[in-house]
Amino acid sequence: MKRWLVIVFFGVTSVFAQKPPVNTFEVYPIGLSDGPAMEQMAKAIVGPEGTVTLDANNHRLLVLATPEQHKKISDMVSKTAVTPKNVRIDVAFNGGEVQSEKGASVNGQAGVQRDEGITHVMWKMKPQVIDRSIETSSESRQQLLVSSGHEAKLRVGESVPYQTWLTDYGMARGFIPNQIAWREVGSFLVVKPTVIGDGPQIRVRVTPELSGMVNGSPYETRFASVSTEVVVNDGQTVTIGTDGKNSDFYSRFLIGATRSGGTRNLTITMTPRIYSLQQNQIPAGRP
Repeated sequence: MKRWLVIVFFGVTSVFAQKPPVNTFEVYPIGLSDGPAMEQMAKAIVGPEGTVTLDANNHRLLVLATPEQHKKISDMVSKTAVTPKNVRIDVAFNGGEVQSEKGASVNGQAGVQRDEGITHVMWKMKPQVIDRSIETSSESRQQLLVSSGHEAKLRVGESVPYQTWLTDYGMARGFIPNQIAWREVGSFLVVKPTVIGDGPQIRVRVTPELSGMVNGSPYETRFASVSTEVVVNDGQTVTIGTDGKNSDFYSRFLIGATRSGGTRNLTITMTPRIYSLQQNQIPAGRP
């Protein structure tokens, strides 16, 4: 009887599970690109294993992801991120100043009558009554250099003749919570230019603002509902405050009091131009 020795070798396969890649943290500046859109694209790359947070105030993405995912996000950002551009705005203030003079005086042009009596001489004086205004025209210019998407301020007047009216206007529309006692109040225009894509179009938003001191602390309020927003081509001039539906507001806001005691009614024009940071000048061929 033969015996067969059957030896069976069982191959034991050891499966060594690979450890998942470790997530690392990176920050990606996105310039003036569409933040929410960039955030969604990054989240699609990262998936549920990582996190993407949009820091809108600082124009950047905060990403926790694997090295491979970071490489994909870096490529995506480099292709889509928009480098901030600068905008030079030439501002022209054209206005007429009116100075009023009222009162009574006696001078060489006033009427004087001399009546002689026996024991005395009587002088009868007719005072000169003054009620006149002097109108003068003036023009001044100013330049602003603003990073696209950021703000700069223009001062309208040294004081605000229609301060009470503007305060009531702000209270009626919720810009000012209650009646306040302004001090050292001034009127400003907040200008925010944004280059659309690579240009040549520029979106310009102008918002009126009152700024001063209330109870010893700085206080400012913006009238967002009467903001002016226009899209112009590079080098195109636009006039501020000519919108018919807000003419009642701007007819009072664009008036400044001068140090000489007069008032100045302003017409303000702005000409934005895309400013080349690399060449430190605006593109050739434009003033």
